Amino acid sequence: MSPIHFQQGNNLYIGKNFSCGYNFVVLDHAKVCIGDNVMIAPNVTISSAAHPKIAEQRIVSLFDNVFEPYGKGEIEIISPVATGDNVWIASGAIICPGVMIGDNSSIGAGSVVTKDMPPNVFACGVPAKVIRSITQEDRIEIDL
Repeated sequence: MSPIHFQQGNNLYIGKNFSCGYNFVVLDHAKVCIGDNVMIAPNVTISSAAHPKIAEQRIVSLFDNVFEPYGKGEIEIISPVATGDNVWIASGAIICPGVMIGDNSSIGAGSVVTKDMPPNVFACGVPAKVIRSITQEDRIEIDL
């Protein structure tokens, strides 16, 4: 669903059978790899870029009275992001630089994922934490 926004586009790799909701944003300054059968809900952001905590290192200043978009002081920290296969990322989640989400895992709505998540888990929160493993007890029985 549109709109979808990719910062670069040339550092993004998307696997087979991918779907995403509207307002999906990817800041792919570093490599972003999305596995097969990944579902992403609306308003999700994946970012491979961050900036320093020290203010003077992130302030862009003037060079010879000309604004340089990546001028003196602008430091960007980039780190790849990846999801395994069969991952579900719920609405409003933010995936931070350097994070790997393992195969078959689910990320809860509104979560901020700041560290790697293992395979086969449900994680949520700010910052996201593993709540539990996903098991066969989570299977929804449907009478078709």
